[in-house]
Amino acid sequence: MTYRQILRSTGITGTSQVIVYAISILRVKFVAVLLGPEGVGLVGLYNSTVDLVANLSSMGINQSGVRAIASTGGDKTSLSYNTTVITIYRLSIILGLSGTILTASLSTLLSNSIFGNAEHATAIQFLSFAVFLNVISGAFLATLQGNQRIFTLAKVNIIGAAITTFATIILYSLLGPKGIVPVILSAAMIAAATSAICARDQMPSQQHVNWRTTAEDGITLLKFGTSLIYGTILSIIAGLIIRATITHRLGLDSNGIYLAACGVSGLFSSFIVSAIAVDFYPRLSRAIGDHDQLNRLVSEQIEMGLLLATPGLIATCMLAHNLIALFYSESFTAAEALIPWLVAGSLLQIFFFPIGYLQRAKASSRWVFISQTEANFGLVLFSVLLIDKFGLMGAGYALVIHMIVHGLTIMVIADRLTRFRPSLGVLKVTLGAGFLFTGALILQATLSGTMYIITSLAIMTATSAWTLRGVASKVLNEQDTIVRNFPILKYLLLS
Repeated sequence: MTYRQILRSTGITGTSQVIVYAISILRVKFVAVLLGPEGVGLVGLYNSTVDLVANLSSMGINQSGVRAIASTGGDKTSLSYNTTVITIYRLSIILGLSGTILTASLSTLLSNSIFGNAEHATAIQFLSFAVFLNVISGAFLATLQGNQRIFTLAKVNIIGAAITTFATIILYSLLGPKGIVPVILSAAMIAAATSAICARDQMPSQQHVNWRTTAEDGITLLKFGTSLIYGTILSIIAGLIIRATITHRLGLDSNGIYLAACGVSGLFSSFIVSAIAVDFYPRLSRAIGDHDQLNRLVSEQIEMGLLLATPGLIATCMLAHNLIALFYSESFTAAEALIPWLVAGSLLQIFFFPIGYLQRAKASSRWVFISQTEANFGLVLFSVLLIDKFGLMGAGYALVIHMIVHGLTIMVIADRLTRFRPSLGVLKVTLGAGFLFTGALILQATLSGTMYIITSLAIMTATSAWTLRGVASKVLNEQDTIVRNFPILKYLLLS
C-alpha cells in the first residue's frame, strides 16, 4: 500500500505543479520578454533576499511544526493538537513582525552586500512587508502539511498561481520594470490569503491556550526548528553567493540565464521533491521508533521517485531548446548547454533526498547541522572555483560534484542513525535510470537534425515504457480489477 500512497501523493502534487506551470507560462513569458535577462536576474535577487530573511525570521517553526503536528495524529479535538497549532500561529506572528523590522533596518547593508551599492535599499524596505506575509503563510502551510492535506495544498498552489499571474500581468502592464517590487509584494499577499483560507478547517477546536504553555512548547519547537532552518538559511545564502558570483564576474545577464536554466531543469524533479515534503516527511515522522520500517519507507520512496522522474528529466534534456523557447525567449538560449548538468544534479537529488529525511524524522539536530554545513559550504566552494575556470558552465559541473559528495555524506549519517542500506529494488531502479539517462546525454552530444529527433523520440518512449512497467509492478497485483479485466497486463507489466 505504501507504493500506492507514494504514487497518489506524487500524482496529486505533480498534477498541481503541471497546472501551476501551465498557468505560469504566460507570466514567465511576459516577464522574460518585458524585463529581459537583466530584469529576471533582478527579480531573482529580490526574491532570494526576501526568502533569506523570511526563513531566518521563522526560526524553522514551520518545519519543526510539521513534525509536531504529524505526531499528534491530526486530531483537532486533542489537547496536543490545539496547543501545537496555536503555538505555531502565535510564534509566527511575533517572528514575522520581527523579520519585517529587521529587513527594513538592514536594507542598506543588504543592498550593498548583494548588489554592491545602496541603490536598492528603498526597494528592500518595501519588500520587508513580504517577509511577514511569508512567515504567516508558512504557518498555515505547516498545518496543512502536518495533517497530510495533499489535495488542499495542491489547491493552494493552483489558486495562488492563477491569481498571482493575473496580478503580475496587470502590474507590469501598468508599471513596467517599476512594477517588480509591487509584484513581489502582491504575490506574498496572495500566498498568505489563499493558505489562510484553505487552512481554516484545520483550526483547533479549542482556542484557549495560555501564553505560558505557548512559551514552553515554543521553546521545544524552536530548538529543533533552529537546526532545520540553519540548513535552509545556508542554502539560501549559498544561492545568493552563487548568483552574486555569476553577476559580479559574468554580468547580470548571465545570472538571468542561470536562473532560467535552473527553472527549466527543475520542472520534473520539483514535483517529486514536493511530494517528499508534503507526504513522505509526515509519514516518516510517525515511524521513528521502528528502524526497519523507516528504512523500508526510504527505499520505497527512492524507487518510486526515480521511476516517476526519469522520463521527465530525460525529456528536459532532449527538449531543452524547445523548453527555453516556450518559457523564456531567444535571449536565454545560452541556458541550453547548462541544463543537462543541472538535470543530472536533480537525478542525484531524487536518490539522496529521501535518505536525508531520516535526520529530520529522528530529530537529530547534530547530524542535520553537520550535513547541511558540508552541503552548502561544498556547493559554494565548488561553484566559485569552477565558475572562475569554466564560466557559467562551471555552475553545472559544481552541482553534480556537490551532489555526489553530499550524497556520500548522507549515506554515512543514515548508516549511523538507522543502519540504512539501499534495497535490491533501489539498486535495480538506479542502474536502469542511470543507463537511460547516460544514453540520452550521449545521443544529445553526438547527434543533430532529423536523426536527433528520431532517437530522442525513441529514448523517451523507451524510458516511459520502463517507468510504466516499473510502477505497475509495484502498485498492481493479480487481484486488481484492471488486471482481471485486461489479462494482458499481467504478462506485459507484472511478469
